[in-house]
Amino acid sequence: MLRMIIQDLRISPGRAFLTGFSMLIGIVAVIVSVLAGTIGKEYLASTIEQLYGRAPTYSMSISSPHFSDSSALSDLIGALDKHKLHAALALTPGEEHSYITNHDLDNPPTTKDLSSGLSVDTVYTTANYAQVYNLPIVQGRWLTPVNQMPRLELVANKSAAQNFPLHSYAYITTQSTVTPTPLEVTGIVNDGLSSPRIYVNVEGLATLAPHLWNSTNAVFYWHDTSSRTNEQRSTLIADLLHDYAPGTTNTISRTDSQDYEGVLNIISLSFIATSILLLVVAAIGLINIGLASIEQRAHELLIRRALGATRGSVALQVIGSSILLAAIVFSVAIALSIIIVEIIPTFLPSDSPSPKPQYPYVAAIAAVGASIITALIGSIAPAIRAARLQPALALR
Repeated sequence: MLRMIIQDLRISPGRAFLTGFSMLIGIVAVIVSVLAGTIGKEYLASTIEQLYGRAPTYSMSISSPHFSDSSALSDLIGALDKHKLHAALALTPGEEHSYITNHDLDNPPTTKDLSSGLSVDTVYTTANYAQVYNLPIVQGRWLTPVNQMPRLELVANKSAAQNFPLHSYAYITTQSTVTPTPLEVTGIVNDGLSSPRIYVNVEGLATLAPHLWNSTNAVFYWHDTSSRTNEQRSTLIADLLHDYAPGTTNTISRTDSQDYEGVLNIISLSFIATSILLLVVAAIGLINIGLASIEQRAHELLIRRALGATRGSVALQVIGSSILLAAIVFSVAIALSIIIVEIIPTFLPSDSPSPKPQYPYVAAIAAVGASIITALIGSIAPAIRAARLQPALALR
């Protein structure tokens, strides 16, 4: 029977090609459709994470006179890391800083340069800030981890990279400071902003350049995926602040954008609907091609019936041909879709906030299963029609 099924496909290569091509388009389209939906969903989610924090992100304004004390500040920052809270502080300096940029240690700014200092949007934080916000590295590295020796360093976003090039030094100063202090630009990040922004290692600044640092206010950012209530979160933050830098706390609130979740669900549903529609169209195409092929092969099948083939064997041959063709096609489709998935990252920017797309195994399995079911359903009508052919018609 298998030999007859294979021979059946070889007898009508054109029909087999058209049927197989229809199935191939359906399977690949389903996989690519699901993949496109996944990429779009992840890209949107990753972009939101750049601007508003990873879901869920909570923030609380806090204040303490001890934020100017490098020892107390380091203890508080270390406690956040020790408890693995995925939280970070963004502190507000008591005096505005300016930066003399694009220098090196062998070429410090002159007294004349001090009057042309650059003011730029600055986040005074620690390495843990990247646990809350999605900040892909474009060049270099992120801030030094909090469990290592603090350093005088900063990281610039892409918009600020022209004034803060990688591995250069930006000399930080204030109106009350005579001698500027160099901060090394250790990295460039993609934070999703079109305006310049830099991220300064606040622990290094407070420890190694205390004459440049005083602060009493900060914002506590916390990416908390636990089941804690906001009251429990507030209590925990207040306890940490009491233990390491006594001060006051305000109301905690969720700050990451939640509006996009509905958009993501709509995107997923639309691509699922598209995939189902593609499979339905493929099934209809298979039925039409199958019925047309029976008309073309009527004389051949009548002769087989006249030579003693049973209705069941004729029907099984028609169905077997479709199933075998489906097996060949989905093998080609899987190989082709794997190649597509591997090629896609080459078209994405290197600093894309979304991760490298993963092969949609669930969609592939579903598409393969659907192709077999489609081939089976699509061959039932032609098989019934072939089985009903009367052998006596072969004598006409």
